[in-house]
Amino acid sequence: MGIVNQLQSGNPLNPLLVIGPGAGVSLTVRPDELMKVTGTGSPTQFFTNHTLCEPFNGVPSGSAPAIPACATTPGAAFTVPCTFSSIPGTPGKNNYPIVPGSCHPGSLSRDAITGPTFLNTDFSVLKDTKITERLNLQFRTEMYDLFNHPNFGNPVLTATSSSFGNIQSTRFPTGDFGSSRQIIFALKLQF
Repeated sequence: MGIVNQLQSGNPLNPLLVIGPGAGVSLTVRPDELMKVTGTGSPTQFFTNHTLCEPFNGVPSGSAPAIPACATTPGAAFTVPCTFSSIPGTPGKNNYPIVPGSCHPGSLSRDAITGPTFLNTDFSVLKDTKITERLNLQFRTEMYDLFNHPNFGNPVLTATSSSFGNIQSTRFPTGDFGSSRQIIFALKLQF
């Protein structure tokens, strides 16, 4: 009989932003942290607060941007580390350019949030039965992830994504180590 338990805290996570300052250029940066964010353990929204806002130089004209302004979003956890112009870049379009020179490295520290935990219990039992002095029949049962504990993958980490903070898969593909309960029965004749 054997039992193997594996317990692991989650992997460190780095929420990121992909922003386009213009002219076909895109930046991947960490956001500024406005308030402390931790993991909830819930696959539908892993972060305690996933609200993102954008700092503007004033009140944006035209239609509202896809990410709300920080002035109208109290309680936001993250903000874009660049300042956006209050004047649309293209008339009639919903694009507010970044003010040149206003971007800085985000204040959210590296590996600031811990991802989902991992818990796995494997169990095996075997029974040897002597048939003759030279023949032995062994019955073996192995159970992987005995308690069928769900081990979730990391949440979506792109803060500008509509599914930011959502967990969309288990940690490992079905059939791999730690993915779901698996039971194996084996019969071996030893001579």
